[in-house]
Amino acid sequence: VAEKLDRTIDEATVLKVMAIYNEMQMNLFNSVPVVVAKNVSYSTVSEIEGRSMMLEGFDIEVGSQRVYPRGSLASHIIGYVGPISSYETYNTELKPQGYTLSDTIGLDGVEYTMERELTENITLRSGSRVMEKDNNGKLTRELSSTEPRDGNNVKLTIIASYQQAAERAIAGGARSVLLALATGTGKTRLTLAMIYRFLKTGRFRRILFLVDRNVLGSQAEDTFREVKLAELQTLTQIYSIQGIGDNAPLARETSLQIATVQSLVRRILYQEGESMPAVTDFDLVIIDEAHRGYILDRDMSEDAALYRDQRDYLSKYRNVVEYFDAVKIALTATPAES
Repeated sequence: VAEKLDRTIDEATVLKVMAIYNEMQMNLFNSVPVVVAKNVSYSTVSEIEGRSMMLEGFDIEVGSQRVYPRGSLASHIIGYVGPISSYETYNTELKPQGYTLSDTIGLDGVEYTMERELTENITLRSGSRVMEKDNNGKLTRELSSTEPRDGNNVKLTIIASYQQAAERAIAGGARSVLLALATGTGKTRLTLAMIYRFLKTGRFRRILFLVDRNVLGSQAEDTFREVKLAELQTLTQIYSIQGIGDNAPLARETSLQIATVQSLVRRILYQEGESMPAVTDFDLVIIDEAHRGYILDRDMSEDAALYRDQRDYLSKYRNVVEYFDAVKIALTATPAES
């Protein structure tokens, strides 16, 4: 094909033509239209329409485009859309719902998880036209039509001004963050989402999830083991995790370590055992129920002998948190006692 092209055409244009030709060859047997150009000017549309008799097989289609009014704000939550990349997924999951191979789908974030609600591509919402053609393949008249329907709206509970302030703080180099949530609003699920996003994007490589009770660590482990994420896999299936009961030294491939404050007090302050962590072992520390770092919980019985009084408890808790050269995210769902 390249040899038949005009030799005066520049290399970039030749590569574009070759790419279109290869895509046409791949689509010979599935009748999927090949997109030659997007976002063309009105003058180009007029010229193609004016030469439609000579350009057999060419057609102008009006498509849709995602527009994010707030730009990249909360992009890690909202996600993005893109073309269908897996022919197997298309055949087994998307085609039966009414998608075509040229459709755009949600690939990450809310765009991915709420795809069925947002999309206009499923059979339920797709429009249709029955057209009559002449012997030359030219459309002559419309016989019937069904108007398409838009996808549903999805309303998020994110407060834009708070998200903006958080992103500005991170961009400014903030290394300590407090997240306060109302009790019962899904703090553990939020933690799971944060950890997954941080690891997936490579923002952090090793994360310490710090709790002050074994039961809290076990609850988090259950969530990490049961909740499905990308490709219907759980966090424990995607990344290497050392659980609450694993006192072994941190393995190089470990992405997430769940540990109690008490276990780290022993390792760091009393240097018990041979598994004292290094200050660089973690680049992110997430502290669950962080308000308890300011009070000696009356109900806490685990290793109570480690602390003489409230001041001693606060000192040891702070020493453990500040020991690591890492970004700190503190979570709290209830206010500290006054």
